Amino acid sequence: MSYKHQLNGLFALECQQSITQTVDKESADHIGQMLARDLRAIMPLDEDDSALAFAAAAFPVEQILQPKWPVHDALKQYAEAAFQGELQMNKVLTIGSDNGFMPQGLHPTDSDQVLMLMPFVLFTNNDELAEQFEADLMHKGMISPPCFEAISAHLTPNINHANYMTTLDLLAMMHNHYEQLGMDPVWQVIEAALLQKQAKMASQSPQHNHFFLVDHLVFSPMFSYGQMASYFNAESKAYMEWLIAQRTAMSAFQAHGLELHLFQATEWPLSDEKICLGGFEKHRLTGDYWTEIQGEIRPDLPVELNFFESQQAGLVAISVKNTDAQSQHIYYPLSPQGINSIEKSIKSQFTDISGHQMVVVEEQQQLPL
Repeated sequence: MSYKHQLNGLFALECQQSITQTVDKESADHIGQMLARDLRAIMPLDEDDSALAFAAAAFPVEQILQPKWPVHDALKQYAEAAFQGELQMNKVLTIGSDNGFMPQGLHPTDSDQVLMLMPFVLFTNNDELAEQFEADLMHKGMISPPCFEAISAHLTPNINHANYMTTLDLLAMMHNHYEQLGMDPVWQVIEAALLQKQAKMASQSPQHNHFFLVDHLVFSPMFSYGQMASYFNAESKAYMEWLIAQRTAMSAFQAHGLELHLFQATEWPLSDEKICLGGFEKHRLTGDYWTEIQGEIRPDLPVELNFFESQQAGLVAISVKNTDAQSQHIYYPLSPQGINSIEKSIKSQFTDISGHQMVVVEEQQQLPL
């Protein structure tokens, strides 16, 4: 199959509630034919010089917006196999599910998002069509009543609104969404990873979250409370704001398929020679928690535990120290599993634990860390 342009498009479905996310093969063919009819009505689509591939499954936004566009790329690969040879050109390929499962690369992750997306790829040699597709599809692309009825009948009746859009339209929509959430520095990284072939950039938030993008890898420093106080003159409230923003960003990067590499910031700001892969990897944090060691603790003496929690951020840290001693080890979780891992590590090192207390950090000006 040889076409000049590959145009990535989407059915955008605004759903009232969670929906069944796949369509069987027969129903998929019906929706695919309605899609082809809609595109012929709103675009200068030449049936003798184009081909269409459609996956009859509804995906969450994050699964579509990933580096190298894996869903649309998988759809392209199935189209290339189906449209082999001249006799198979200019066809409509629809891919449906078998017992609820889509082929490899096209199975959606479970989601109850309001906005769900059904992908398609239009192949053409027509320059005018390619230009108009990107410029006008969302503007002109209201789904026709017959197509809307087909989706309602075969996928879900719980649709408030449905329209066509390009992947670039979706990018613009998500840009606005992240901006409204105050997460523009996070979106800058995600967008660069999606659009740039060899992405490389640095971004930072007002809360002192720092992100360094290299291709599809995101490097980000993890600060202890003591480091934040030293580097940025931050008190408890500012540290909680940084931690919430950091955890939210980590979740967003991972949802969009970016590989997250966290590292311990042993100094700040970083020198120019350390803003590189080698510098980041030298202090990379690979477990589900990390530890800041402040002096030595005697394991043969009783130790006490302090759990530092925030109503908004959850568990912030766990400290271990000998009773009435200044030295302590502070454990910071990097994932929900980190809490169990921290407790397991503490029990393996210290056998005589005298007790623990819960510290609610919002009620203090300074964390006793």
